[in-house]
Amino acid sequence: MLTLEARSLREQLLTACHRGPSALRSEVRLLPPAEGTKVFPPTYAPPPGSQGSPRYAEEPRYIDGEPTPTVLLDSVPSQANRMEQALLAACRRGAIRLPLLQVEIPGHGAVTSLDAPHRVFDAIFRDSLLDGEPFPTSRIGRALREAGLGNATALFRYAPTALLFGAWDSHTGRGTKGTKIPRAVVSEIVGVAAQRGVRTQGRIDPLGIERDVAEIYRTEQADWGFSEEDVKKAAARAGRGDVKVKKSRPSEIGHGNIAPTVQEDAGGVSIRYALHTTVISVAQLRQLRFPDGTGKTSADRDAAGRLVLLSLALYATAALHEEGYQLRSRCLLIPESEPRWELVGPTAGERKSFALDTSGARALLDEALEIAASHDLNWETEPVILQPSPKLVRLVELNDATMGR
Repeated sequence: MLTLEARSLREQLLTACHRGPSALRSEVRLLPPAEGTKVFPPTYAPPPGSQGSPRYAEEPRYIDGEPTPTVLLDSVPSQANRMEQALLAACRRGAIRLPLLQVEIPGHGAVTSLDAPHRVFDAIFRDSLLDGEPFPTSRIGRALREAGLGNATALFRYAPTALLFGAWDSHTGRGTKGTKIPRAVVSEIVGVAAQRGVRTQGRIDPLGIERDVAEIYRTEQADWGFSEEDVKKAAARAGRGDVKVKKSRPSEIGHGNIAPTVQEDAGGVSIRYALHTTVISVAQLRQLRFPDGTGKTSADRDAAGRLVLLSLALYATAALHEEGYQLRSRCLLIPESEPRWELVGPTAGERKSFALDTSGARALLDEALEIAASHDLNWETEPVILQPSPKLVRLVELNDATMGR
């Protein structure tokens, strides 16, 4: 396996954007903060119609050639969301400049194309306006809806992260005919040799309130009292007019003791180590074309656009690594070593290795943007600011009122 020097990395990656290697990959071993410390994976609801408690995503995988019990600690969609948030944080502190759609929702702040679940094709943007015009029928909106693998220029200009993490225009009435962009970046974290643990719980109430000491009435918004009339009056004073009131007990509103118990569901796992695997499909990026304003493409212009995306993906993964691995409560992981990348292909045995932190990735991204600009391929450096449509604002207001916000 060869090691790439920094000065040759750009040339090697640019060549890969034309032909040859299939992927960039990185594998990082992660450890719990102390030996024997459990980690808590995400829980998933049982299938619709079935009974049972929330469960972990457990399955055997081949690790070092042997089938090994594993548990999913961070899924591919979750990792993509974390990378998007790392990029958004970098934008906000001025480390990079990245195209964004942005809409300000009253009472909820700004939502960007790095926040929205369906990215640039999210219903939030569909139901927003650009200079008073519905966004889907605006000049930018139409260009995005008409984009695809063979015509990715508009996505490059306004939403390049959609070309990395995937996107589907499923909310504008075109169904399966809507634009679909496959993921080029696939990253996940699994716990290796996972053994289930147990969960303990209990509560000692310092007031010593018994669970059945009184009959109370409550609403879903946490209003409670000793009569239905009192609760409705309290809700009305708080601006929550028509509320549902039901009988309850002190234990159901947080008062009283809970006897200590041991439960076997969702009790965390003990793992030998965790494995963070990231793959950037260069083969997928090579499917992208970036025609100019006349519809013409060139191999060099296409490769330049792919190099920008490849550099952005490397920056996102480096930024995510430098933020650390606090995945959720009681799921802190610590890397055994700094990550290294391998440029793999054309065959599996052909590998070239390199390391890259955010500084190096930023320099690579800047160089790639210069190369793309020399081919008149640029992206927007200021957000495209949208306004929420009146019906979207009304929908949010109705929901907020229902939720007691």
